[in-house]
Order: sequence, then structure tokens, then C-alpha cells
Amino acid sequence: MTDSSGQACLIIHPVSYQFVASVARYIHRQLNKHFGSAVELRVSADINAAGCDSGIKFIIGDPFGVFARPPNCKFVFLNFSLLYAGEGTCSRLGRQWVTRKHGEFSKKIHLYDYVLDYHPQQISRLKQEFAVAVDHFPIGLLPNASARAAEPEYDVCMVGARTPRREVIERRLTRAGLRLSPMRDVTLEDVAARSKIVLNVHAFRSPNVEIPRVVSALMSGAVLVSETLPDIATSPYPISLIGERSEDLCVIAAYRDLDRAIQETLVSPQRIQRGQDAAAWVKDHYLPSCDVYWRELIGSLRTALRA
Repeated sequence: MTDSSGQACLIIHPVSYQFVASVARYIHRQLNKHFGSAVELRVSADINAAGCDSGIKFIIGDPFGVFARPPNCKFVFLNFSLLYAGEGTCSRLGRQWVTRKHGEFSKKIHLYDYVLDYHPQQISRLKQEFAVAVDHFPIGLLPNASARAAEPEYDVCMVGARTPRREVIERRLTRAGLRLSPMRDVTLEDVAARSKIVLNVHAFRSPNVEIPRVVSALMSGAVLVSETLPDIATSPYPISLIGERSEDLCVIAAYRDLDRAIQETLVSPQRIQRGQDAAAWVKDHYLPSCDVYWRELIGSLRTALRA
């Protein structure tokens, strides 16, 4: 390697950045804290044109095309996508979405020296299918800059991509007369700070767990009302911490019961208090655990990539 081998940069595709900006900023801070040198962050649609001259490049973004690997450079891809559809657990649209994501991943996997994956249940399958080193990374966020509103503007924060499953819940809540946030062109953290509840509904019927949304909601002070979170209690530490405390930290309901769970939560002071309890727990327990995990992960990565 060249003299730049001890340096690193984080390159994020602009399409991906709008969905994972808060997580990306947290990852950037962790890299800066534990890499031993300043780590650049570049938002670019072209990896080769990002202008990042470093020995290790961390990449976030499914939309990136195939790129040219410069000599003496290592590439680490951070995957935020579900790549495998469990048998009988995906709808037709969900299966199509997972198949497309897997295809995009497969076309570029040969360009990466290491993969960090957000979804712990698919790590073993990635190792079996592709000849690449894979490890898990936990989702953390920086503290929300938006102060919590004393009088929330919305009953329910519904920020996210509009899909048929989510529109069904949206119509039910609208008929119930609830104040719903916009779904697009806003920031989840900002809207959550102005809402009583943050709703988590899977875009399609699938085993996907929207960990960035879950962590963001728990940090916001609003109550997280979520569709069932598959496998989260059996996930690796520290994600498993959320699964172990989910009954205390949020409200979990089956898809068909979400509208009723929301209406019951809005009139329950005990459930509303879970939002404040969750925010304190994330700050005092979950995020410190993430910090330790990232320190050890980056140490292991640096050793592996020097080999």
C-alpha cells in the first residue's frame, strides 16, 4: 500500500444519503473517532469521481454502478438492504424488491474487499454465496438537533416511502380523524420531534427490520408503534438489546391491529410515557454499547485490510 493506507474516506451515493443521512453521520463520527486520522465524507454519484484519495474507502449506496479499482486501495461496502426473502415471509412485491436488491449487490460484490451488513440474519448466507469477508455493523444515530415540541403538531409520524401496505394504514388513521405527518420530502428526526407517535410499517410484507427507523424513533421521545419486528430479539449485540426491551420501550402490534394500537396509545398516559423512557434508555444504554462495538469493529477491520 501507499502512504495513504492509514487514511480512510466515506463515500455515499446522494440517493442513499437522503434515506440514511443520520446513520451515515454517526458512522462518519465513529470512523473519525477510531481510525486515528481524519476521515473525509463525500456525497457523490460516482465513486471514481468522488475525489477521495485514501487507502480505504467505505461505500454506502446501492445505486452505484461498477467502478474502477485504483491500485493499493481497499473497499468496504456497508449494506443497508435485505438481500434474501425468507420462504413464505414475503409478498410478491416484497420478493421482487429483494430480488432486485440482490441483483444489484451481486453485480458489484467482486469489487469489495469487505462487507459490513446491517441485517445480522443474512450474514451467514452472504458468506456462503460470495467469497468475501462479512461482518455485522450496529445502527447508531447522533443526538437529534431538533428540540422536542411541547405541543406535538402531529398525532402520527408516517415518514417513509409510499407503498400500498402503508396507504391502507394511512386511510384508516385518516378516517379516525388523526393528524398525520407528510410521508415524503421531510426528515424523520424533525417530524418525530413534532409527533406523539412514530409509526413503523414494513413497506412490503417481508422479514425486513427497519433498524434505522426504529432507533431514530426510540431516540425521538415520541412513542414507537411498530408492526411486529421479526428476529430482533435474536439479533447480535447490541441490536438484541432493543429486542429484549421492546415490550417496555415501544408498542408492538400485528399489521391488521396497528390502527387500533395507535388509537389506544394516544389515550394512554402510560404508553405515551414509553417515548421518554425509550429516549433515556437509548442514550444511556444502547448508544454506548454501539460505540464500543464500532471501536472493536474498526480495529478488526484495520487489521484485516492490512493483511
